[in-house]
Amino acid sequence: MYLQHTNKNHMGLVLAVLLAAGLSACTSQESSPEATDNPQKTSASTAPRAPETVQVTVPRGTELSVTLSTTVGSATSHVGDSVSATTMTPIVVGDRVAIPTGSTIHGQVTGVGPATKGLDISEKGGVIVLAFDKVTTPGGQSAALSASLADFAKSAKKTAGIIGGSAAGGALLGKILGGDTKDAALGAVLGGGIGTGIAAGTKGKELKIPAGTEFLLTLDEELSISVGSY
Repeated sequence: MYLQHTNKNHMGLVLAVLLAAGLSACTSQESSPEATDNPQKTSASTAPRAPETVQVTVPRGTELSVTLSTTVGSATSHVGDSVSATTMTPIVVGDRVAIPTGSTIHGQVTGVGPATKGLDISEKGGVIVLAFDKVTTPGGQSAALSASLADFAKSAKKTAGIIGGSAAGGALLGKILGGDTKDAALGAVLGGGIGTGIAAGTKGKELKIPAGTEFLLTLDEELSISVGSY
């Protein structure tokens, strides 16, 4: 009887040990790295995707409504000075905004002709030539462009006029800025059609175009720019 009772106690002890080991294994499995990784994997799969970009082409001839950000003038500007303008309306291609409102159009002064007056030479108003070659969006995307000044706001037309743009006006600009002016050397360069010429509306008067002046730019070539896509 004593031996049978001892065996029963021994079996009970073995079962208790096995039960404890099983519970320990379950607890260990629940806290294993594989189990704790699942919430992270789920979280990662639901996290927002980083935006991708696609190339959008803006056609040649597209007009950009802009506001001049830099004051320029035939008496104050110099060749090489930077100029910029800000777009007033978005340019949309298909269902994508290629050039948002508030984008910056970069350019430079490529020619300056001061006003002349007097009896010995024919009077003429001051002339300045502007070339625009880059756009930067508020989101930081940039692209090269080639654009000519196409038109002024009505208020600016009273004091200035466009005398030539792009290649079509290159020879004319070269002739106007060449000759007796101190910028005669620019004649050959501008003959290649670099920039748009703007002349004072009155003979003998210097040209001044203040910041805030509204005008239109026309793309001389199609423009390719990266646009965000989700």
